[in-house]
Amino acid sequence: MRKYKKLQFMVVGLAALAASGSARAGIYTYFDGTFNPTDWTAIPFAVAVAYDAAHGLTFGSYSLSQVSSGGNPGYFQQLAISSDSGWTGVDVVGPFSYSPAALGAISSLTIGYSRETLVYNQTNLLEIRQGSNTFTLPSADWQTGTTTGWSNTSFTTTASDWSNRDGSGTHPDFSSAGGPITFGWYGADTSVSGTAGVDNFSVSVDSIPKPATLALLSFGLTSLAVLRRRRRSA
Repeated sequence: MRKYKKLQFMVVGLAALAASGSARAGIYTYFDGTFNPTDWTAIPFAVAVAYDAAHGLTFGSYSLSQVSSGGNPGYFQQLAISSDSGWTGVDVVGPFSYSPAALGAISSLTIGYSRETLVYNQTNLLEIRQGSNTFTLPSADWQTGTTTGWSNTSFTTTASDWSNRDGSGTHPDFSSAGGPITFGWYGADTSVSGTAGVDNFSVSVDSIPKPATLALLSFGLTSLAVLRRRRRSA
């Protein structure tokens, strides 16, 4: 009897460990309302650069900055683009990365932010990057012309909601085999100048427990059932 009790405590511990791992799924979050300049990177959109060069146009100038006041509230991030004759596109990539292969497949991904388009006319899209591919969320186009004040919004998505910017029709890999994903946004102007503000950028990943965790939980529960049957038989 003592041996069974000792084994039962060990099995209960395994089941609890697995269950606690399962309970932790979905708590991977990131938030930035300060936008330290060393954390975020502005990258010229290669296709825009190539297009302008091929058509004898000039790729415009751009700057990404941290603004200390006037946000929602306080600090915010500002992307300014000046594009007099060509097409200037800029990817803004944040410091947060999530790896489905290491942390578990993604069931859903929620991105929220505050935004303000300060000067007409900049097109902005949320984006994620995985490997050499960039995927945008078409429903998150927040080109609004001249506006005042800040607005808050968020999008809860699955892999099929994101479209590869290369036009191939592919989607990011949210499965447990997927590579690391980084998060950010995109700004573009065509022959005009525009400034966009972003604040309270947040990411929440609802993950699926890795198979090993589920197997451990199943083993623990099955073993408990066997122990109980043996105890009744005894």
